[in-house]
Amino acid sequence: MIEEARGTPSAPGLRFHDRLVDWLAKGQRPPDGDNAYDYVAPDPAAPLHRSLKGAWWLLEAFPQRTSEREWPKRLGLLGFYLPWAEPRPIPNRPWRGQPANEPFAVHRSVFDRVAARPDYRPVNIPGKVVLEPPGPMPPSAPRPPYRPEGLWARLKRLFVTVPSAAGWLAVGKSLLWLAPLLALLGWWGGFLGWDPRFDGAMLTIALIAFVLPALAEETLFRGILLKPPSVGVTGLGPAVLSAVLFALWHPLQLWVYRAGGFPEPDWAAYGGHWTFLLAAAAVGFACARLTLASRSLWPAVLLHWLVVVAWAALFGGPGGA
Repeated sequence: MIEEARGTPSAPGLRFHDRLVDWLAKGQRPPDGDNAYDYVAPDPAAPLHRSLKGAWWLLEAFPQRTSEREWPKRLGLLGFYLPWAEPRPIPNRPWRGQPANEPFAVHRSVFDRVAARPDYRPVNIPGKVVLEPPGPMPPSAPRPPYRPEGLWARLKRLFVTVPSAAGWLAVGKSLLWLAPLLALLGWWGGFLGWDPRFDGAMLTIALIAFVLPALAEETLFRGILLKPPSVGVTGLGPAVLSAVLFALWHPLQLWVYRAGGFPEPDWAAYGGHWTFLLAAAAVGFACARLTLASRSLWPAVLLHWLVVVAWAALFGGPGGA
């Protein structure tokens, strides 16, 4: 933007103090610059500013009239729809019946980021664009338009991605707040008490628990039902939704068992109690945050499995959750 504002020799524009431009805009501190002031150099792969976060997610769950819908692919029902972090259309996208006017100028830093970050694919970029400033598109950047990650592609990515050391470490960090919360809720609800047991049966329970419930439920709730957030928003909303669905899944299981005349699970006595549901929601929330942060399913599977095995081996719980 600064270079564009400078103009050209034939059409001069604004004049700038080059020393300050290099320091403030390019992150190049001059030799005599104050060390107390450090400015970041432009980096298309740097973390994005998250404009939708925290309590703002509450407003995204309020229905709005479909006549106010910005993104045409948001489904409506009875004249209403849920915004839920809908993408903002670039002006040349058809919106409210207005025709498209392609191509549209997009700053080349967008495609520099696309080339550098496999997780950055803005769905609102038109199929026909011109780069500003003019020039060729980065060779490694796939051409738009970009489509949201499909279910099978998402599942494949979640299963084949090996978490980094930070991704595995995040499991331990999650337990720092999750374990005390589960202990409090378990004591309050009466479904947790100190009763350690280590025998052959416990080993069998631990092996089975890795597949069911840990791997199976994480595949369903964090693989199939948890959709990553749009570009530029936090994962708080999807994580909370995942936690609510995971909590409601437990009383639904009880209803199916009872309606079908099947033997009830060992946790049936407290499966509908609010403390148990809140504990399940806390586990679901922690697993969702791990999945979104690591882009892998395995940290969530590990956390889920540790909770189930610790409950069964140390605190008198059954072999599943």
